[in-house]
Amino acid sequence: MDTIIKNVVETVRWSETRTEFAKSFVKAQQSLGIVAKNQTNPHFRSKYADLSNVLDAVLPPLNDNGFSLIQSPAADDQGRVTVTTLVLHTSGEWMESTLAMKPVKADPQGIGSCITYGRRYAALAIAGAAPDDDDGNAASKRPDQRKAPPRAEVGALDQGDRSNREVKDLFNNLKNGIMSCNSVAELEAWKDAWSDDLQGMPADYADSLRGEYARKRDEARSAGR
Repeated sequence: MDTIIKNVVETVRWSETRTEFAKSFVKAQQSLGIVAKNQTNPHFRSKYADLSNVLDAVLPPLNDNGFSLIQSPAADDQGRVTVTTLVLHTSGEWMESTLAMKPVKADPQGIGSCITYGRRYAALAIAGAAPDDDDGNAASKRPDQRKAPPRAEVGALDQGDRSNREVKDLFNNLKNGIMSCNSVAELEAWKDAWSDDLQGMPADYADSLRGEYARKRDEARSAGR
């Protein structure tokens, strides 16, 4: 999974009533299983669940309980790609989420990747599904069973091979994404969108981004945003 978006903003809307929606949604979520991570990011050696795997896991429990999932891509007046996800219940009640994302490359391939990325994370977030937690499985082992991950010095990323340049570009894009967030909700959306890539980064870079995220989150909370 390459670097495809700069930042993410999410808005959520509901139907006026939610009673029947809520009853059926609880049943649907009880049937949800773990979403297997079936693809590998070749640059950062991290695993993720692709769109097909996400929909295969999410749609059957939703459909069995009277829900349909409709996802519509578009663009807004700020040059962002938007993905609107509508969860519609047979009662007529509904929930709608719109993700607005800035593609790093505004060419057809970049926009297409951005749409796929948005659809995948929106479906996971709305359904409340969770990908298989490889890091959690590793953490459950005894210390003597774990292999320490190799640490990369920050300076080593300036030596010049292509993968190292991509890591540095990703770091800068992620940092810019954090800085562009103006509320806790935007920061949470950023975290959901980029957690897999963050886990695959060298430790020094990941720690720097986590520190920046925490600082920005505390700032937003203090301001009541």
